[in-house]
Amino acid sequence: MSFADLSMLVSIIMGIVGVIALLGSIVVFLGSRNKATGEAQARLIETLNGQIAAQERQIHELQREVTRSNQVNELIIKALSSLGLKITIDGTMVSVRNSSTGATLFADAHDVSAPGEPTAP
Repeated sequence: MSFADLSMLVSIIMGIVGVIALLGSIVVFLGSRNKATGEAQARLIETLNGQIAAQERQIHELQREVTRSNQVNELIIKALSSLGLKITIDGTMVSVRNSSTGATLFADAHDVSAPGEPTAP
């Protein structure tokens, strides 16, 4: 084997080693990118799970508040009924009937403003 053949063989081997090194670098790069993507997805999932848990707690608290408000409404209706006032709530319509005078008052909850809210003209 001559020096030229040996030189050519070394050049070919060096070329192959270079291509293998390049392919290895690409594989490492893609692997690290996938790892970073997976870690970002895991952090996002953890954050979203935390938000879901917070919203579930908030929903539970609101359900308890609605239940308590319904109980208070029922208590007020019973108390007024014992005074001769019959309260009827149908959706947003509320009627109050005075059994001693026979007078009835109707109101739509949409027409009543919340405290501190400006009244409609």
